Amino acid sequence: MDNRLIPECYADTALIAILGYKNSNHQLGIGGVINVLKKLGYNNQIGIGIIDRDKKMPSDVNNQYKKILTKGSIEIRQMPNTKKFLIIHPNFETWTWDEGQRLNILYSEKADRKSYKDVCKDKNALKDNKLKNYLNKLKQANSEIQELDIIIKDLIKNNP
Repeated sequence: MDNRLIPECYADTALIAILGYKNSNHQLGIGGVINVLKKLGYNNQIGIGIIDRDKKMPSDVNNQYKKILTKGSIEIRQMPNTKKFLIIHPNFETWTWDEGQRLNILYSEKADRKSYKDVCKDKNALKDNKLKNYLNKLKQANSEIQELDIIIKDLIKNNP
């Protein structure tokens, strides 16, 4: 298991797999990600939580993690004096749908925002080939998904 990466939802887990990180430490919700970062240490080993920017963010996010960088709509936070990071992106479904629209990449000819959201929320999102193909196209395009990939690689490279 590549427990360095801790995505908060099924769709984030699918995206992390598309970026080349298999068997990440999937958690349900931001609280789960924060708890894993706390309990598993990560003071000397890198831990990167990947979460949505929610309206009701746990207080730990702002109180314990300091913003170190913003790239586009992606924010990177770090718990001081540790190798614990949070990558915060907009709501996954809206973010990736809007990136596709901006780049003229369609999830499906017939899909609308709601049906796409339903696919992303499904516990089988990781197995959905149409979703994986869509995310892979976004990764290959000049998108924030590509930027996310670069951010993760840089964090891992600079925090061995």
